[in-house]
Amino acid sequence: WSASTNTGNYGSAEILDGRRSSFGVAVATGCGGKAKASPGSAIVLVHRDDDGAIVHIRAAIAGKDVKADTWYSLDATGEFYEVTP
Repeated sequence: WSASTNTGNYGSAEILDGRRSSFGVAVATGCGGKAKASPGSAIVLVHRDDDGAIVHIRAAIAGKDVKADTWYSLDATGEFYEVTP
């Protein structure tokens, strides 16, 4: 039940399938951040404007709200979108 966090710009956070650690949370709060999580874990992402102010913050459960084991970022409208690693 771990957490992975990254506050730097263009950083990434990831929760890997580790059985009991599959209920973790991957959090990326910097500009252009991305996150991915194993089934049952969650991702939390922030979208910031050009000045760094928070415009949107959103959470999802992998395997329910978004695909598991898939990298996501948050767009300017607050929607998740798939990104490459």
